[in-house]
Amino acid sequence: MLLAKEDTRTLGYLIVALHLYSTARIATISELCVWERKQETANALLNQAQFFAKQMNATALVSWESSEDKINQALYQFGFFNVGKSVFSIGVTSIDFIKKTLESNNKPVLAKHAKGSKNILVDLGNKRLLAYSGVFIARINPDGTVSVEEGESGENPYARIKTDIVTFSEIILALRDPLTALFLGRIKIKPVTKTLRVVKILRQLSNRVNWYLPLGDYF
Repeated sequence: MLLAKEDTRTLGYLIVALHLYSTARIATISELCVWERKQETANALLNQAQFFAKQMNATALVSWESSEDKINQALYQFGFFNVGKSVFSIGVTSIDFIKKTLESNNKPVLAKHAKGSKNILVDLGNKRLLAYSGVFIARINPDGTVSVEEGESGENPYARIKTDIVTFSEIILALRDPLTALFLGRIKIKPVTKTLRVVKILRQLSNRVNWYLPLGDYF
């Protein structure tokens, strides 16, 4: 339990726990309550929850949607995105969220897009969020499998994607179509001549996985 206090007054509290699954470590916020200076207090508690999630080597942090608008606004600012009727989820801790999601969806069908390995550089720094915002390489291998490596390789990438963690996560979790994200300006692809081919690859990479949904009974 995390407490937000000022002098002798308690402004709010948050309960965060770690859940171990066969393929992932998930941190969950089971309760987040604030009484005073609601958004400021929620921000402080979420910042500490994110810190503890990283310390526990969690790959994602999930929280129930709140009835308090100020708390939901704080969740939004931290990069939480809606994945169901009443839960928010965010890969707040590391590249592992993306790595596990993409590599759990290796499909031979991607081989027709590969024609030799293709390195797609993804830069998640397009939007100022408190969530993960790194750069990584998504490598489409000749056999159609996908591997993810954090940072930039020494090779010139086949294409470059500029976006943010929320948009990219929504795409790879099949919550948002990449072409729609492109039209809305939430994703940019260079060179332009490879845009449609990269969109097709992103669609093939999309998959609704369940390992990050420890609260997913209602799905």
